[in-house]
Amino acid sequence: MDSFIINTSKKEKRRFNLPLTIKIDTPLEKISELENKLKLALTEQSAIIQESVRVVLNNIASNKIEILINFYTEITDSAEFAEFKEELNFIILDIVNQESIILV
Repeated sequence: MDSFIINTSKKEKRRFNLPLTIKIDTPLEKISELENKLKLALTEQSAIIQESVRVVLNNIASNKIEILINFYTEITDSAEFAEFKEELNFIILDIVNQESIILV
């Protein structure tokens, strides 16, 4: 059996991955504006590796649209990363609310 042991103290970066699921009837202009504002907010964060930022319309289903937020950060400490994620989640929710977009 092959298995790998990951020594987290040796990690140089950590991945953030967040799918946002919104209502299917969200206007395309609002989706585009949301993506642009999210990208801008993420690029303003110094702890994020800028060239890794991705905010894309990832999936479409009969009743929902999924926008995927993905990037890497140099924060590898678990506790510090959890705090950073929480801070970003508040920023993301604020932008979603400003755009009057409904999450499902």
